[in-house]
Amino acid sequence: MKMRRLCEIIILLFFCSCATLQKPSGEKLISLSKENITRISGDYENVAKNDSIFNWMDLLWNQLKYRGVYYEKEKALNTKVHIQVINEKRLEFQLFEGDKLVKQRIVKGKIKNGFFYKRPILIIYPFIPLVFGYHTEAHRIGLVGNELVVYSKWNLWGFALVAGSEFKNESKIYYKKKE
Repeated sequence: MKMRRLCEIIILLFFCSCATLQKPSGEKLISLSKENITRISGDYENVAKNDSIFNWMDLLWNQLKYRGVYYEKEKALNTKVHIQVINEKRLEFQLFEGDKLVKQRIVKGKIKNGFFYKRPILIIYPFIPLVFGYHTEAHRIGLVGNELVVYSKWNLWGFALVAGSEFKNESKIYYKKKE
């Protein structure tokens, strides 16, 4: 009976704590559709626009891939991300250091409400009773003028034997298109 009750609580937590993105307001967004998704193609700076405090997790590549690379600021300034639209459900991202291709990845998602929504991430740590937790993450990509904007939200909750913690974050980061 206790195990059933624990399962019910866990299921309730999943429904209440998923990372969901709110509708943006107050921006001149270019609404993406199947007809104009190719406008997102091009080369973008990997470092966020007006990033006064450098954070490697704010790199464009790391916003789209689950914390993929670590760069110091000086090296990160020499990187760029090339985005190529394959179709309305797939985008190819390529990470370059100078002119050298370092990594590439195809991101699956869908166009909805004028954005490209990347498939959400859900990771469960199911080692009950020692460790239990979950991590959810959601991203959407849009255009504001000639800049790429990435909205991200993540939730992390867990406990290990006697202690637990919860972290949540939501961000909106702009990246300049390279000419």
